[in-house]
Amino acid sequence: MNKISLLLVLVGCLVLGCTKQVSENNLQTEVYFSPETNLNEKLGEFMDSANKTLHCALYDMSDEIAQKLVEKSKNVDVKLVMDDANKKLNGNAVKVDGNGLMHDKFCIIDDKKVWTGSFNPTKTASLSDNNVLIIYSSYAAKDYSDEFFEMWNGNFKGGSRTKFQNILLNNKSYNIYFCPEDNCAEKLLKKLESAEKSIYFMAYSFTRKDFADVLIEKNEKGVDVKGIIEKQRVNESYGQYNYLYEKIQLKADENKYLMHHKVFIIDEKIVATGSFNPTYGADKNNDENLIIIEDEKIAKLYLEEFDKLYQ
Repeated sequence: MNKISLLLVLVGCLVLGCTKQVSENNLQTEVYFSPETNLNEKLGEFMDSANKTLHCALYDMSDEIAQKLVEKSKNVDVKLVMDDANKKLNGNAVKVDGNGLMHDKFCIIDDKKVWTGSFNPTKTASLSDNNVLIIYSSYAAKDYSDEFFEMWNGNFKGGSRTKFQNILLNNKSYNIYFCPEDNCAEKLLKKLESAEKSIYFMAYSFTRKDFADVLIEKNEKGVDVKGIIEKQRVNESYGQYNYLYEKIQLKADENKYLMHHKVFIIDEKIVATGSFNPTYGADKNNDENLIIIEDEKIAKLYLEEFDKLYQ
């Protein structure tokens, strides 16, 4: 999509609102998993591809990634938003939040492609189970950029609703949401409630009983429900592992590092991922992002990841 076309759509959104679907054809979305792929190296390659702008919202990162941003700032416009507890860089190109978690893990390059998923670019994160999407879309880039600049301008834990919540990218549906302003939990619960055949999930943290109740109800109605929860979080406060354990097929992960996914796979064709764990804090107290994609090829890749960890 060219800039004039995008501008016309944006003007229409200001007048009518963007509840309807917008369409775009572009390069295919790329999907990566660690530890099979070194995601720190992959992120470095992604950052190297920036020609004009590199804007990132990262909960945490390694000194190496921080240095990469410093190097890129010599040639392109680099801006960084971080959680205040993990601040790695100082200066005018860095902003931090002051309360709750800035839990996002995304970057936007040149207003045309997005890196997002569960991956915090730290030294050990590439040894943990994580997933990343690289999305080539001017609409998606606009959504993530709008969210970035809300935080950049000091508006953490809130802001305007996402403009392009319903994108048809290469004839596949992409729903993009940011918490808390887009009510991420409500959107994801509706998708889970729509499941007809199967729900498979991988959750680092799982504390919402309403999510657990939906999974139990769907399982009782014949939907195949299976899940994996990070073993370090099995007994966390308000954790739902023990509540779910005897009611659905559930296991604690076996990675000696972390099972850090935040993924639901529905009917083997819909994938929900991003930074959003099914917790109350994620929905109301943090800056988070959630993307729901209806694409059987992408779902197949996430199913393969689930099967590998569940066996």
